[in-house]
This record gives sequence, structure tokens and C-alpha cells, in this order.
Amino acid sequence: MSQVECDLCFYLVKKYYGRIVATVGQFLCKNRLQTLGQIIHGTKLKPSLVRKALCVLIKHGLVNFARNKKRMEYSFDTNGTTHILMIPKIIYTTKSLYGDPGEMIIEETLMHGMIEKDSIINTVNRRLEEVSPKVENGVVEKVFNDLVAARFLISEPVIPLDDENKEKAGDDVEVDVGSKRKRICSDDEIENIAKKVKVLDTYSVNFVRFNQYFRDQYIVNGIKQKFGAHCGEILRAILRISEVTTSPQAERTQPISSNEIRQALPVHLIMPIIHVEQYLNIMISDPGNLLQKIEESSSNLYVVNLKKCVEAVCQANVLSYILERYGSKSCRIFKLLLLKSHLEQKQVEDFAMIPSKEAKELLYQLWSDHMLIMQEIPRTVDHAPSRTYYLFNVNINKVIRTLLTRSYRTLLNLLARQRHEVKSNKRLAEKQARVEHIKVTIENADEAQLQEIDEMLTPAERDQLQKMEHCHNKLGKAQIQVSNTAFLFSLHLTY
Repeated sequence: MSQVECDLCFYLVKKYYGRIVATVGQFLCKNRLQTLGQIIHGTKLKPSLVRKALCVLIKHGLVNFARNKKRMEYSFDTNGTTHILMIPKIIYTTKSLYGDPGEMIIEETLMHGMIEKDSIINTVNRRLEEVSPKVENGVVEKVFNDLVAARFLISEPVIPLDDENKEKAGDDVEVDVGSKRKRICSDDEIENIAKKVKVLDTYSVNFVRFNQYFRDQYIVNGIKQKFGAHCGEILRAILRISEVTTSPQAERTQPISSNEIRQALPVHLIMPIIHVEQYLNIMISDPGNLLQKIEESSSNLYVVNLKKCVEAVCQANVLSYILERYGSKSCRIFKLLLLKSHLEQKQVEDFAMIPSKEAKELLYQLWSDHMLIMQEIPRTVDHAPSRTYYLFNVNINKVIRTLLTRSYRTLLNLLARQRHEVKSNKRLAEKQARVEHIKVTIENADEAQLQEIDEMLTPAERDQLQKMEHCHNKLGKAQIQVSNTAFLFSLHLTY
């Protein structure tokens, strides 16, 4: 992980799980594989606190562990930053798909990391009864089963050892071997202990499935913008069919026939099979190879090239960034190099139709900001500049990696600015909370009393509160936009 990503991880983990957990997470970010003793020595924390922090990180899927010879080693999950950033979007998506019960189920699961089914259902039922006394029996359990069926929640069995079983597992037969002592436990004893141990059926949020859902949403939106709403819905139907049959890491979906696609369309978009095939042929004719046709026997099968789709969406985001930051002429040069690959400065001037001096400045600016790479091809052994070809090219993976780092830095700055705003207006926010609390607690208050309570806040303070709220809204929207962009770039780098 880069330093910026480590700092962002520390800030996000601290925000959700506390300072001690964040300290352990940051140490693992910087040092990769570490044993428990190394973590204790590096963080200068008490062993009991380090163990609890590791338990929290493991339960929330932020730390992986594996046995290396005789030692257990821990490492921070490289996708941990993406998972934490997408938490608000995960909750909002679940609410839009499954309503309030689904939102509360996901909230409880995210809060605990791993939790039993009965505990989730009981907690959500209590929360719903507080909001609405008339809650139908079985609604929460049905929504929970739907989330499991859609793989938004996954089962993770955990075997807890109570004190009695721990003693049985630890009281092994001791045999002297020289100066050392070995612990040996017979197979029958292990089998008897295993029978008495209860396996808890716990559940956790499947971040991979949510990432797959968000990826499909971005692809469908991109197809809608390029080919229209009908093509977007047809592609959505293909992706919905392939959710179960296709691995999240696969580069292409499984082959699907046009009849299956037509049957999976929404009711209001049912159309003749010939129209479906016409829309499919429109997408197949695109040079980007986003949709491909496989001819087998008498039927035509279609596959979506997920890798090409993600590359196209990311490339559109990169071009938008180049256009906004460097201008239309720089964007034209960037597109030209994507299309033609290696070009000299003179060739760039001719193809892009930009004056020599201006083209040189734009190329140097893009190269100095790591948007372009330059390759030197000497004609002689002495590498003289006058006898050397300088070819410019675009390495899209390197550009996306650079922009991902900048996105993380921007998020870190936005979070720091938000924390500064909260800290600087803390007294005013507490005063507003006290005023609202007084208004709620007073029963049967007339308008004069309420107006007198409102006057506790001066006009200047009300203006300051309005400015603070506006600033928080802008910072929140900026965080959402940058988080979505960072998610897309990190998704591209996984393929």
C-alpha cells in the first residue's frame, strides 16, 4: 500500500472502530505480514488490546491471517479501504432494494462484522417496533432470507470454545522428550470435544457481491449513455442472468441466448425477439467489443466482456479528468495517443492539428504530471539528443494508478476538512442541539414559548449554522463522487 492509502485507512478505521484498532490497522498496512509479537512491539500497545483490536479487524474482514510454520501471521486486506469507503453506498443500496428492514439488517451486520441470524432478526424487530408498532410477523426473516439468497449476506460458521471445552482441549497427555515437553491429544478425545462444541451459523456482509452489483450498475449506465435506454436494459438483463453463473473475478459472462435475454426483460419492455437481436447487433458492432456473439450450432449466444466494459468506463472517467484539468487540446492529444500508441512530437502536431509550440507545452505538462510516458530510441551509441527518437505513449494502467492515489489524497483532505469544520463549530452545534431538545421536551407549549426558545439562537448564529450545513453537504457530496471514482479505478486494477 502507498503512504496515502495507509493514512486514509487509518482515518477511516479510526472513524468507525476507534483509535486503538486504527493503530494496529495502520501498522499492518505499512509492514504487511506480521506476527502477534511484532505487532505488540511495533505499536507499543498492551497485548490484550492488540488481541482485541485484531479480533475486531478480522471480524470485519479487514485483516487476513495464515499459519506460517509454527507462527500465525497477520496482514491488512488490500481491499480494506474500498470496503470501508463503500459502506454508506451499501446501506443506501440495500434500503432502495429491500426497504427499511433490509437497511437495518445490513447496518447491524456491518456494526458487528459477524453476527448470528437470530440476533439480527430480534434486534431489527425491536428497532422496527420502535418506529412503527404495526410490523407484520416474518417480514424481517423473509428479507433476511432474500439477502442471503442474493448473496449480499454470506454464512461464516464459527466454532466458539467455552471454558470447559478449552480445558479439555488444553489438558493433553504430556510426554517428556529430552528437555522439551510435548502435548499430545488422541483422535478419540478430539472427536469427543468436536461433538460437544456448538457450531454457530453467523453471517457477514459479502463485499465482493456488492462490488459486483455496483460494477454492473456502472456498466449499464455507460451503455445507456452510449446506445440508449433499451440497450441498457437488455444488458442489465444479461448481467442479472449471469449473476449466479459467473464468478465475480471472471472477465466474461457465461454465454446466454437471445430467448433467455428476452424472457428476463421487465414487463414494460417485452418486445419481439427480432427487435432484441437488432439491439444486440448494435452493441456487437461497436469497436470496443463490449458485447460479443458466439455462434454455436443453430443458436446465437451472447457474452458481455466485463473487462472491456470496466476499461471503457474507466477510460471515460480519465478523459473527463484530462478535459477538466488540462483543457480540450490536451484531451485531444491524450485520445490521439490512446488510438495511435507511440508517436513523436511532430506526428502529434500533425494529427492533432495543434501549433508546434503549444503542442510541445501540452505534451510536457502531461508527461510531467505522469499522464504520458516517453520512450527514448537512440540511433547512435552515444545517445545524443539530436540523434534520438522521443516517442510519447499512454500507459492507461499507470495513469489509473496515479489518479487512484490522487483520489485517495483528495478523500483524505475532504475528511480532514470535515473534521476541522465540526471541531471549529462544536460549541454552536451543541447549543442548537440543546435548543431542539428543550423544544421537544416541553409539552403543550404555545407559540410564544416556542418563539422565545428559538430566540436563544441569535441571527448571526443561525447564519453560521446555515453556512456550516451547506459546507457539510458540499463536503459529503464531494466524498461520494470521489469514492465512486476511486472504486471504479480500483476495480479496473483488479482485472
